[in-house]
Amino acid sequence: MSSVEKRLCDDLKISSVTVSNWVKTGFIPPTQNINTDEKYKNVINKITTSQKLISRANRNFSKNKFTTYLGIQDENRKLLLHSLIDEFEKSSLSIEQGVLAICYKQLTDNGFLKSENKIKNSIDNWLLNFPLERTIIIKSIFEKFFIPNCDDDIIGAFYQSIQNVSQKSNRGGFYTPAELLQKIKFAPEKTVYDPCCGSGSLFLNTLSKNHNTAKIYASDIDSIALKICHVNLTLFFNNPNIECHFFFNSILESKNDLLKTSEHFDCIITNPPWGIKFNIQEKQILKQTFPQLKTTESFSIALHNSLDMLSKNSKLYFFLPYSFLNVASHRKIRKEIISQKNDIYIKLLGRAFKGVMSEAILLKIDLSTKSEQITIEDKNGLIYSLDKEKIKKPDFLIEAENSEFSEKIITQIYRIPHSTLKNNADFALGIVTGNNKKYLLPTKNENTEPIFKGCDILPFKIKQESIYIKFTPEKFQQVANEKLYRSKKIVYRFINSRLVCAIDTKNCLLLNSANLFIPKNKYPFETILCLFNSSIYNFIFQKKFHSTKILRKHLESLPLPTFSEEIHTELKRLYNKFVVEKFIQSELDEKIAKLFNLSNNELKYIVSEVK
Repeated sequence: MSSVEKRLCDDLKISSVTVSNWVKTGFIPPTQNINTDEKYKNVINKITTSQKLISRANRNFSKNKFTTYLGIQDENRKLLLHSLIDEFEKSSLSIEQGVLAICYKQLTDNGFLKSENKIKNSIDNWLLNFPLERTIIIKSIFEKFFIPNCDDDIIGAFYQSIQNVSQKSNRGGFYTPAELLQKIKFAPEKTVYDPCCGSGSLFLNTLSKNHNTAKIYASDIDSIALKICHVNLTLFFNNPNIECHFFFNSILESKNDLLKTSEHFDCIITNPPWGIKFNIQEKQILKQTFPQLKTTESFSIALHNSLDMLSKNSKLYFFLPYSFLNVASHRKIRKEIISQKNDIYIKLLGRAFKGVMSEAILLKIDLSTKSEQITIEDKNGLIYSLDKEKIKKPDFLIEAENSEFSEKIITQIYRIPHSTLKNNADFALGIVTGNNKKYLLPTKNENTEPIFKGCDILPFKIKQESIYIKFTPEKFQQVANEKLYRSKKIVYRFINSRLVCAIDTKNCLLLNSANLFIPKNKYPFETILCLFNSSIYNFIFQKKFHSTKILRKHLESLPLPTFSEEIHTELKRLYNKFVVEKFIQSELDEKIAKLFNLSNNELKYIVSEVK
């Protein structure tokens, strides 16, 4: 890797593959030509202002903002928050100055700062640590407002709302909605630690007013959020001399460097950072520090470190992305928590965090009890269990969507003798052009041919052609062996929560939102189409994998039953019908359900569960 390539990777927190693809597609010049500071500056400016980085998929450069309420329900309180944000936006204050101004104003309005010249308590003394900012605060832009204490996190909501998505995403920081904390309460005598405390909203919603403040520990890498946490707890306990312990440090440090204390905690609760973008050097350090995890994912490291800081009969509560349960790169930390045989509870939260597309879960680990099962609570409040012994290597996937009834149905389907696509099919990805505006054309000419996107693929059919491309594979960022495109194949949507596939007999090209596979075991294409497009197979896919990407390993695990020739003929007849006529999902589902001896009630349940 050249020095310029490494510099680009570190400055933009991108991979060397991305840099190579940008060079290949002509988006940036060859790195050897970026040989002056002025040229480098121009390249950086082009990249950071490009839609390649400020699009929704590239959160690290998004300048969008949105108002975050952090559980504030009262409409007047929301109006006050909007007014405070508007007043700040009209000012010339920095984010930190604006936060300190609102902290000062709320403390003053609630009787904590009655004198500007005398130190009366610890919160007075604490504010003196920020002399420059305090001069600005005295001339507060919020003087015309009154901010009563409602035991909410209005300051944290203000802080979140005046930052753009990029500022929050680069730290992996999106705060926890208060409604997710309603059932979590800690006894006053327990030591409670939030290692990624942010503005302290988890404390405000889980502690009682009579909690011993000397038993509260808070740390974060965001110094501004840590200041808000201090103010929030002062207001919550109505005490300017709280004894809480505040630490500016990262939960991602090695265990020995975490807290300047040997304390082990009764309760650890946090929403750790998700998906922090580390540069190459940072990744190397994390791999060396935590070799047993085989990952540099921030929340896996935070969870590993927190488990080491729990006391004997303690409890841990972590808010995590759903991917913790079913993405292979987190296999080591899953194995770690399962092998300890402690009681595990998982609450499925759906898309609970505003501005975050990922679904979330609450993971609770109780060290005071042992269990051979994992308790799952779904989004509708249904509670069921998974046997830990069924969570097996190599990936230790936790199929949290799979209740006992679902498992019974899926087991019944897999019990029929079958083969799979694993080692029995060629797979290929669609084309990544690197520049769709340049290469995709709305009209056909003699040098172009049709190319199809994922949304062009319907159950059993492919839409009429609408975009065209000149096939120049040497210019594209990613392209499969042309032979695979030029064959009879099964094509399917790549980004989707359900299986949607069709047969292509016209040797068509595909964009990267569509992928393909070609069975090699003489298993009829038409039978695969009928199986994969059915609600029954979508039920298997969603319960086992719960993914919005259709991955090769998912398709390779689906059963291809050993049917008689008569059944294959029946399914081919049904396939031919749906190709020329309107596709009727219920007709297909009833046919496939009979093949697996599923009852009407089981089919009804399957259809109701498939999204």
